[in-house]
Amino acid sequence: MENVQVKIGFVPSYRFGFKDWCEKMRSESLDAFNKVEGLEIVTLDGSPDGEAPDAADGITPHGAVHTLDDAEAAAEYFLHQDVDGLILCPLDFGDERSAAKVAEKLQVPVLIYATKEPKVPDSPSLARTSDSYCGNLSMASALHRRGVPFHYAGLFFPEEEEFSEEIERFVRSVAVVKGLTGARIGHVGNRPATFETVAYDEIAMVNKFSQNVIHSDLAEIVINAEKVTLTGKKLDQEFHVRHTGYPGGQRKVSLRNVLNTHPERVVEHSVRGMLPKNRLGRQMYKKLKVYAGSEHAHQAQKPEVLEV
Repeated sequence: MENVQVKIGFVPSYRFGFKDWCEKMRSESLDAFNKVEGLEIVTLDGSPDGEAPDAADGITPHGAVHTLDDAEAAAEYFLHQDVDGLILCPLDFGDERSAAKVAEKLQVPVLIYATKEPKVPDSPSLARTSDSYCGNLSMASALHRRGVPFHYAGLFFPEEEEFSEEIERFVRSVAVVKGLTGARIGHVGNRPATFETVAYDEIAMVNKFSQNVIHSDLAEIVINAEKVTLTGKKLDQEFHVRHTGYPGGQRKVSLRNVLNTHPERVVEHSVRGMLPKNRLGRQMYKKLKVYAGSEHAHQAQKPEVLEV
């Protein structure tokens, strides 16, 4: 993933106490993230006392979220770190309220996944150690209720190759969203009246990617038309022909005379002859501005020089 670089916050969640299994899944998940090219993972650190969250330093109990206070601290920390996306995982059943609250506050792309269940203990209770998959369903429901879009990656052990592939795909998707957010996008060319397929919704792009719509006339400005040169005897053998509209009103002027009196008309006539002979061609021609010398009246538009 050449040139892809995104910063993603990891939000592990737990519900039934932070057991050894939770620590194992958190640690192995971080190991898997650190192997993904182009991904800078932002994590929460465990608080020394195991209690009070600290938003400034990104500290929560066990480096995960368990309560709404944890969620507030995590969201503030991730906002300060300017993360581009979030990865959510219930380490056991998880706490869907706190995990969803972080995603709701950040409004960035979200991926959720569940960890597979370890081997069932050989005991009469047959109790599950993780129950992460059921917690994932609750977390997905919480995101849906809050109107937060997300991608469900699946059910994995973190060391599985399929898990790394899902994370890599998510990193590429986040990079696309990051590139579009606030981007300056230029629309070049006309949209022909008979083609519906050239339409797009500028307002939807503003709402989704925080872009600004700036209308700019991408006119072609040609200067120094008086320096046009022609080969051979074209100056005397080629003519500009026009008609007054009255009988006998045809007028012919050699290119030499046109260059001496109105050199800009030579360029205009040549360009017009290469454009389509229809409404589209007429619209394109209106954007052509030709000047005999090096001075023009479009400095405010800051045109870029194209040497030819």
